[in-house]
Amino acid sequence: MDKIIFEKAYTRDYSLILEEVWTRALKKEHFGQINPYQTIVIDYINDGMMEVWENQQATDWFIDKLFEENKKNTNFFAREMEVYELILKELKVIWSKNSTSSIKDLKYFISLLSRAMDYFLIFYYSAMNTRNEKNILTRANKLRDEDVLFEKADNFIRSSIENIYPQASGLSNTVLMEELDSLHDISVLKERFKNYVMELDNYSDIISIDNFLKNNPSYQFIFNELITSEKVTGQVAYKGYAKGIVKILKRKNQINDFENGKILISPMTTPDFVPAMKRAVAIVTDEGGITCHAAIISRELKIPCVIGTKIATKVFKDGDMVEVDANRGVIRKIK
Repeated sequence: MDKIIFEKAYTRDYSLILEEVWTRALKKEHFGQINPYQTIVIDYINDGMMEVWENQQATDWFIDKLFEENKKNTNFFAREMEVYELILKELKVIWSKNSTSSIKDLKYFISLLSRAMDYFLIFYYSAMNTRNEKNILTRANKLRDEDVLFEKADNFIRSSIENIYPQASGLSNTVLMEELDSLHDISVLKERFKNYVMELDNYSDIISIDNFLKNNPSYQFIFNELITSEKVTGQVAYKGYAKGIVKILKRKNQINDFENGKILISPMTTPDFVPAMKRAVAIVTDEGGITCHAAIISRELKIPCVIGTKIATKVFKDGDMVEVDANRGVIRKIK
């Protein structure tokens, strides 16, 4: 039997509910068809961080169908974005309040977010496909660079859960949509925070990814191979040179503890990370391209930055002394 192959799309400090909304949008009917590859995404919480593993066949199917739709209907993309902007306008009014203490209002926000996600997919995946017309590609990339839907929605959901259930403080990212009316036992949420695998509608368990794969031999995850040397390379986002002590920054609750003069190494930065980025002497990320958040902010702050290393957060650890040569895209541990 052929294995279903998954590649890591990203690692973020996002909540299970946000991932439920995202995956649900991918699984539903689009362009008059349902994605034939229904094992689309596997989510894994690892030490509080959300790893999103995508079935590349499922992603490619959606991208191809979207391209066909863009090609045969020149007004499709513009029309879909008009609807998205209208829904986004209402979402912005709600999340500007930062949170709610009403379960009913939180559920309404999530339902609205679910509607928005259908249209978010259109520009998110249009931006990935260079076959699209130039005007579509330009606008799609601009929307991706400027959009804050995930970040703002995630903050609102988590803040609201902690308003409604104060005992879930620091664990709101582990709450499922079905648990909003009656929160799960806190001890269970604590275990989810460490290791938790979810394949929406099919599987969820407190389990490590290694054990999950042992139990599901039909799935194969493509892991980045670690190098044995204490050096990694990536793409230069902003040139310069810096030397300092590493601080791995993954979760939002670590931002206030980031000290001046440290080397910030992260899977990928988001707008919440900016206060820490301003205190860093250099920025290094596992993910991202030249228009990613870390690249844009490093250029604004004029801080040396190397992106897309794939494995920096695995090779280095807190307290390591490293040099970041952002002229050549090399990060090296100093002994």
